[in-house]
Amino acid sequence: MDKKMEEFLTKLREIFRVEAAEHIEAITVGLIGLERAKDFEYASVVEGVFREVHSLKGAARTVNLPEVEALCFDLESIFAAMKREELKLSAEMLDTIHPALGILSNLCANPNALGSIKARGKEQETLAALKRIVGGTADKRTG
Repeated sequence: MDKKMEEFLTKLREIFRVEAAEHIEAITVGLIGLERAKDFEYASVVEGVFREVHSLKGAARTVNLPEVEALCFDLESIFAAMKREELKLSAEMLDTIHPALGILSNLCANPNALGSIKARGKEQETLAALKRIVGGTADKRTG
């Protein structure tokens, strides 16, 4: 990559960091809303969280952050399954999603942190648990 493109990408990533922080804040607020949502509000809140994750995924793709994009894809898959009523939010899911958002926040703030995250066991356990939810091992909605 030439110097001009590198400088441009650096500027884009600075804008991305601000945008990502806003998306992550909205996702966090949405998760709290899901915990408190009445039945008639649930679908709307899930849709809002899904859209925020989807937008963050696209922004990560734009600035060439595949690790952020992949984590967003996993979260997006969870909320898509919730939209289709294939997954029901549970305490165990929240215990995985909240720390995953912390990892996502760290990656968005410092894309070079991936190496240190991969080296830490707790983060790896969180990401593996997220993959299990995506894989459908979480509680299925019945009825």
